[in-house]
Amino acid sequence: MPAVSCQKISANNQKAQKSLKDKFKHERLTDKSLAYCSPTGMWWLLYGEGKGMYCLLCRKHNTKNEQNKSKVFSSDPAVRYRKPTLTSHADLRQHLAAIKAKHLQRVSTFHKASVNKENVADDVLYKALIPFTGSPNMKSPYKNLYLSFSF
Repeated sequence: MPAVSCQKISANNQKAQKSLKDKFKHERLTDKSLAYCSPTGMWWLLYGEGKGMYCLLCRKHNTKNEQNKSKVFSSDPAVRYRKPTLTSHADLRQHLAAIKAKHLQRVSTFHKASVNKENVADDVLYKALIPFTGSPNMKSPYKNLYLSFSF
């Protein structure tokens, strides 16, 4: 079987696409203004024959749309093959969250350790101060001690 390039589709898929109203334009896979993410340096648009379009970044980091909780471009293929669909996806919070996750993967181990140390310190401080909140609904042995201090 001859190799199929990214710019052409198989004969079977050509027959199936003739009946479709919207057809995927394979040249969009290599259109730098549509499918390339300059902050990560990655080509993000993928096309599965007979399925639809996926975003490599969103699929890798399993992101979902915060507004409607859908996973289009991530685990569910996008089937609207219009150019505005691609440009709007690149601006969605779902895609931006995937870019942020990709950047966090690239961060140095020293930075990760520093962030982890800060998070642990915040957590310890929070847990240490919780008994002293003085909340009327809270039954804490320290509540009376807290209320006896005048600030």
